[in-house]
Amino acid sequence: MLYCIVTADLDELKSGDIDRFLEAIDTRITRVIIVFRDVPASRAQYYDSVPGVVAVVHGPRASGSKARNLGLQRLSSMDISVEDYVAFPDDDCYYPNEFYPIFKQITKNYSIDLIVGSYGETPVADVSLQRLTKKTALFKGSTVTQFAKWGLVRKVGGFNEGLGVGSGNFNYGEDNDYCYRLLLASKKSVYSPSLRVWHLVSRETTGRNSKGYLTVSILNCDLYLLTCVILPSVFIGIARDLLSGNLRFDEFVKIRRATRIPNMIVARREGARSKTLLDLKA
Repeated sequence: MLYCIVTADLDELKSGDIDRFLEAIDTRITRVIIVFRDVPASRAQYYDSVPGVVAVVHGPRASGSKARNLGLQRLSSMDISVEDYVAFPDDDCYYPNEFYPIFKQITKNYSIDLIVGSYGETPVADVSLQRLTKKTALFKGSTVTQFAKWGLVRKVGGFNEGLGVGSGNFNYGEDNDYCYRLLLASKKSVYSPSLRVWHLVSRETTGRNSKGYLTVSILNCDLYLLTCVILPSVFIGIARDLLSGNLRFDEFVKIRRATRIPNMIVARREGARSKTLLDLKA
């Protein structure tokens, strides 16, 4: 079974994106928990009876990390198997027709407890199943492309609420951080480019969030990623600023923001708390 935790606020609800997502799921193997952020109960009650939806959680207007954690806490109160998979799709994405056959094929291997797919607007021809490396987890571990067994999720805990949009601290990096932590605790993890999640915006993943990669590497004390992967890209970015005559030094400013000590203290504290999140009941 695949359990999906989807979050939405009132504006996102009005767009109809979440309805498109729900219409595309295979209700034979998919269950959905919706976390509404500051949405009137009267506006959301329709979703209580939508096929595939097993829980509707009402929360305040909170960060994406906080909202997903509310969903995880609700999931922890349900009777599900440690072998079931958990996913965190955005409300504005959906699983295309070719998603489920590929997902079923991969999960036939019961030893795989973490899968990272890809997202965009077109299918991917690469059907290879690759070992998930730290670099791939960090650069391609978008929230919408992570599929982890419940047993692994319980071991890792929740999202770091000191990271992500709306956190008021570091407004990025929660997906990279979570995927990295899942990888460290995983027994067997794979990367499947062809496990494609359709998303409204297709972006190049590698190198698009240098400050996020830097913050996550420092938080997790990963010297290999920091010295061999992140810092070289940082130097390239600064050199690019110099060569292009960018006297604002945008890349340097991003790096300085990504290493601010007060923010790091908050993120470390929230990271430690997130590891015990699923010891609590919703």
